[in-house]
Amino acid sequence: MVKIQIEINSCTKCPHLKRMNQHSSDGWDRMEDWCCTVHPENSMRRFVNDVPVNDQPGKLIQGGVEWNEEKHVKIPDWCPIKS
Repeated sequence: MVKIQIEINSCTKCPHLKRMNQHSSDGWDRMEDWCCTVHPENSMRRFVNDVPVNDQPGKLIQGGVEWNEEKHVKIPDWCPIKS
């Protein structure tokens, strides 16, 4: 087995980031939920017929992130690949 380590300064650079629930009220701005796909918690949200379903592995990093807020979202202390 090979252990691979990466250095990142933002979750946007992490291969385990999943951006979900992209939504916009006016069609121009966009918000999205950032989720960590390797965390064992089961809190990633998706919607089926407008009903939230929590059946995907992963943990919510930050909800409702807009493009201008990305630089302010810190890597969480609970990050599973943080050493």
